[in-house]
Amino acid sequence: MKKGAVTRPLFVSAKEELCMRNTQLEEAAALSEEKGKKKEKKFNLKSEIISWLWTIGIALAIVFVINTFVARVMTVEGESMTNTLQNGERIITTSLYGELKHNDIVVIRRENDVPLIKRVIAVEGDTIDIDYDTGTVYVNGEPLDEPFIREKMAYIDYRDGNTQLPLTVEEGHIFVMGDNRNGSLDSRCATIGQIDVKDVFGKAIFRIWPLDRFGSIEPDYTY
Repeated sequence: MKKGAVTRPLFVSAKEELCMRNTQLEEAAALSEEKGKKKEKKFNLKSEIISWLWTIGIALAIVFVINTFVARVMTVEGESMTNTLQNGERIITTSLYGELKHNDIVVIRRENDVPLIKRVIAVEGDTIDIDYDTGTVYVNGEPLDEPFIREKMAYIDYRDGNTQLPLTVEEGHIFVMGDNRNGSLDSRCATIGQIDVKDVFGKAIFRIWPLDRFGSIEPDYTY
């Protein structure tokens, strides 16, 4: 051995070897943990996206079901129901109304035309007649008290002909009129006539706009 040379041990002790192995294991574990976190991050992002899509899908399905089978928002078009409903007002209608009653306000489906919104005056089995001299409506021989109409009703000569009165409403049908009697296309017109209840797709129950007229529009009495 040369003078001044530094000698190193050719072996390490068992304790040192154990420490080295522990260090290597710790480094490997840390590296594995870091990789696992990256994978978990990717996995969590994917899961989050799937969760949001699922939530949005369920929300859209609920909106569709409510709008189709429970309630929908509609805009009143025209002035045939003034003063009860004004043109442009937004209302809520429901398909869950059970049996239709006198004075219910209903929305009527028409093929290739805008829906009608009218008031139920007579239901199946009722006999309806109108005295145009006094503007009085009779149902089953009894005159109706109608504080909601805009003005006294006059005779309208509809271009397509008038429904012949008195008339007994057929089974499964209703007779409807607008509250603005002198400006309404309704069952008095021969082309409209009696309405099949299958063509009624909603009953008006609530007004949501304008806010100063916000509230229920269901009739507070019947006959």
